Amino acid sequence: MDNNYPPFTFLDEKGESQGILIDYWRLWEEKTGIEVQLTTMDWGKALSEMETGKYDVIDTVFFNEERDRIYDFGESYVNIDVPIYFRNNISGLTDAASLKGFQVGVKVKDNAIFYLKSFGVTQFIEFDSYEAIIQAARDKRIHVFVVDKPPAEYFISKYGIQNEFNSSTPLYTGQFHRAVKKGDQKLLATVEDGFRLISAAEYKAIDTKWYGSRILLPGYSKYILFGTSGICLVVLVLLIYNRQLQRRVLERTSELNTLFGAMKDMVVVTDKDGICLDIPTNTSFVPNRSRKFIGKSILELIPDSSGEFAVDLIKKVLRNQSTESADFSIRVDSRVNWFSCVISPLDKARALIVIRDFTQWKNTQEALLESEQRFRIMFENRDVAMVLISPENGRIIDSNKAAARFYGYPLKKMRSLDIFQLDTLSDNILKKEIQKAINVEQSKFIQIQKMASGELKTVEIHTSPVKINNKDLLFCIIFDISDRRKAEDAVLDKTRELTDAYEATLEGWSNALELRERETAGHSKRVVEMTLAVCRELNIPEEELIHIQRGALLHDIGKMGIPDNILLKPGPLSADEWVIMRQHPIYAYKLLSKIPFLSPALDIPYCHHERWNGSGYPRGLKGEEIPLAARIFAVVDVWDALISDRPYRPAWTEEAALNYLLENTDTLFDARIVQIFNTIYQRSYALKPMQVNFDLI
Repeated sequence: MDNNYPPFTFLDEKGESQGILIDYWRLWEEKTGIEVQLTTMDWGKALSEMETGKYDVIDTVFFNEERDRIYDFGESYVNIDVPIYFRNNISGLTDAASLKGFQVGVKVKDNAIFYLKSFGVTQFIEFDSYEAIIQAARDKRIHVFVVDKPPAEYFISKYGIQNEFNSSTPLYTGQFHRAVKKGDQKLLATVEDGFRLISAAEYKAIDTKWYGSRILLPGYSKYILFGTSGICLVVLVLLIYNRQLQRRVLERTSELNTLFGAMKDMVVVTDKDGICLDIPTNTSFVPNRSRKFIGKSILELIPDSSGEFAVDLIKKVLRNQSTESADFSIRVDSRVNWFSCVISPLDKARALIVIRDFTQWKNTQEALLESEQRFRIMFENRDVAMVLISPENGRIIDSNKAAARFYGYPLKKMRSLDIFQLDTLSDNILKKEIQKAINVEQSKFIQIQKMASGELKTVEIHTSPVKINNKDLLFCIIFDISDRRKAEDAVLDKTRELTDAYEATLEGWSNALELRERETAGHSKRVVEMTLAVCRELNIPEEELIHIQRGALLHDIGKMGIPDNILLKPGPLSADEWVIMRQHPIYAYKLLSKIPFLSPALDIPYCHHERWNGSGYPRGLKGEEIPLAARIFAVVDVWDALISDRPYRPAWTEEAALNYLLENTDTLFDARIVQIFNTIYQRSYALKPMQVNFDLI
């Protein structure tokens, strides 16, 4: 639980936890007979340690989608309002969106952060506790903060800053829950069932202890109170009625001022001669004008012939007591601005004029028209195939002549087709591709499409969504890449042939080495297959397996540099001979590292004689310093060597070889690899499982 959330949980002078929830949990212990260890701390730390599994239950936690992925929640038991608090010289903070651009004080990992981020608020100053936030507000280090209402009011009063801050209506109302780690429903049921054993009267008694009771007047005082109340009642009713009337007038005045202030239009009140009597809104779209214009003629506001037209229209409106509208242009600072106005009679002597600047809209329309004309010229005259498609039904709304020539249709016929008649994809797949393209700025597709003659061509289609006449369309540019695709396929075929030749060469090297070393027939093939089987159990990506396969095939390629009298010696090697024999991984490195095609396969030829405890060669690597591929192969290679006949010893039984691997787990071999090898072996040969010391694994 939080250790600073009065009155629910907080620390006393001795640093001991107290509050409503502490009493709730102590009563829960009495009801259930289950001992509870209560720990309170900074809220951010409480959430972090709960997530690591250090605690079983967390209390006072609000529900949100992020936490729902981590916890199972009990029933809510307290509603908590969460408002915005802001210094009283700030206004306009009414909801989450209004906090954009402000530095907002919040508690570490508080639900308020999750809520505000969902409205695009990103600037936070985080504190360990609510009290730290209020202290920062007192010290004028923050001016806006979002804090749960109960602790906010407690600490604001405690630090005496209630006259410095205002609060909004609640952004939201959260609920306290008790929660456990996801999936621990049994524990959650125990917790919830225990709290149901506490009666309403017991809950009320604890709440009253911490919230207190209202002070009541002694019995004899009520008569004095009733008498005084009766005398004041009439005066109070009159005062209230008068205050309500004043408030209504002020509210209505405020509404009108707000309405005028929010209007983007300019509002002018004039007399019958066009003299400005009032301008209740801003004049921001008329340069160098202000409220000092009141008392002057509208001809100064509109200094050309349009002003004279406006004065004549005002006179007509007042004479006929009707509403008139008109559009006119004014040249301002060498630019032409366009306005529309509506003139209505306020009474027989005054007119109300609402003027709207629609210059931007008019300029946009003219620019759009010009843009469409440029697009049409480009669309029609380019030599590249282009079409416009409706994403709703795939219909070809428009096509240029180049597209008609490419597909082999007359232009009129081309503009009556739909894309489904041209493409070889199924209708459902093609509809999904179109919807995908309409939602991104640019897309590229490779498709096979059918010409009017029936010929199939491979095309590359570049698409962009466009809006024409307020309709969403898909603009497509089509390139014929049939010849390019054939050339690419030919290159791929040659690449495959070359790769096959490389692989055949590698297998030839491996077979030659087996013949020279008089290796047991099929050793290379067996160790390659077993190595790949272990790799797949470890989910090693397929693109890495080709290099591991080549490394396994060439694992002893370095032995080509070992003299025959040592390599083919029928008996044990001498110490000097072993020095030479142990050079073969280095010879492999020198040979393969110079071949770019084979350098990614070096791990096994270079490192498969390294051992987990560092006793191997040539570099004495240990543990995970040894590449994973080499650790896998070391287990497989030793296994196959032990179960194969050698000039100096007969083959071991498979059970004895497997026991050797298990006995040397975490000394010579990686325990994880041995365990996986054993699993594969048992699955493949259906033997009874070997006894593995899992404490070592």
